Amino acid sequence: LAIALVNFSPKDDLALTLRLTGVAASEAKGLRINAARLGDTNLPGQPEAVTTAPLPGPVSLTTPLPLPAHSITVLEVRVAAP
Repeated sequence: LAIALVNFSPKDDLALTLRLTGVAASEAKGLRINAARLGDTNLPGQPEAVTTAPLPGPVSLTTPLPLPAHSITVLEVRVAAP
């Protein structure tokens, strides 16, 4: 199961806890797309301003997940029927 979480806020970080019903899942792996400023773009021949980085370790689905301002977080959750 892939879940994309988008924080559209230009300045406010958020945190949320996912609750998946009908499946057994407690951890995920993920990556985050982010930049220092909302209007940043990547240009050929220049250092990357917008980066994609893996989230550290397994991501718990039972504790709040931080979503930095103007970021995209993608989770890959292995699920099984309960």
